[in-house]
Amino acid sequence: MAIRPQHLRLFAPGADCGDKNVLRGTVTSQRFAGNILHVVVEVPNGPSLTVEARPDDSLLSNGDSVFVAWEPGDAVLLDD
Repeated sequence: MAIRPQHLRLFAPGADCGDKNVLRGTVTSQRFAGNILHVVVEVPNGPSLTVEARPDDSLLSNGDSVFVAWEPGDAVLLDD
């Protein structure tokens, strides 16, 4: 499965994510790239996810627990 980083959204644990697909993870790093903040989230038993956030939207620290959410239509299934 592939999801473009700009389609991922960060939520506080326990937040209402509506009908989105959700994974729980931990922020491991953050890097500014102009007007975008790349937030790397490690999910249990899975790959790290890079989320594109706006610097004003994200007041996170490394080690914070977060939900990573996306709309079902934003995911693309890939063949092996």
